[in-house]
Amino acid sequence: MSTVKKIILVRHGSLDKQYDGCYIGSTDLPLSSAGVREGEAIGRFLKQLDIGCIYSSPLLRARQTVEAALRSLPDVPAIYDDLLREIDFGTWEKLTFAQICKQNPELIEPWNSRDGKFTFPGGENVGDFYGRVRRFKQQLLDSENNNITIVSHGGILLNLISDILDIGVHKSLSLKVDRGSVSTLSLFENGIGVLNSLNFKPIEYGF
Repeated sequence: MSTVKKIILVRHGSLDKQYDGCYIGSTDLPLSSAGVREGEAIGRFLKQLDIGCIYSSPLLRARQTVEAALRSLPDVPAIYDDLLREIDFGTWEKLTFAQICKQNPELIEPWNSRDGKFTFPGGENVGDFYGRVRRFKQQLLDSENNNITIVSHGGILLNLISDILDIGVHKSLSLKVDRGSVSTLSLFENGIGVLNSLNFKPIEYGF
């Protein structure tokens, strides 16, 4: 089986510390100053690689990560795609898990079922979110570029990894993708792939 795509996954940089532990989905927050520096380090790291293009979420924290990275990659095109938006947590946006449990304890078990039927209160249906991830994966397979960078969010990247590894979306939370990190996948023609690296943080290695 021949490798047809090298996929580089970037989670956007850090946010203000007041949002640590909070669920941030559709809320359009900017990067912190540390997050901007992480984006710049990611760009210097990616400069070593033969990047064909960058696909990114259009949300501000992802765009700012791309803009910081492109200072080292001025000739690489960036394409902003709504499919890469983080899931909309609705009324749970900016809440911690403890706050969610207090506010809607009856919804925790349906949420944890991860069967695609759950809809966040005032937000997005989980099955629709999974569908977005699958549609984007098909775009990767259809793309003429063989070396693609994706700048997006934790939920998108974890579900994309799970789909490509064919381990099931219910296992996506067995993985963790850190803000400001780079992970890599090999994607084969049949839509299945191999995880080559996870959570490399260029800023911690002098980039």
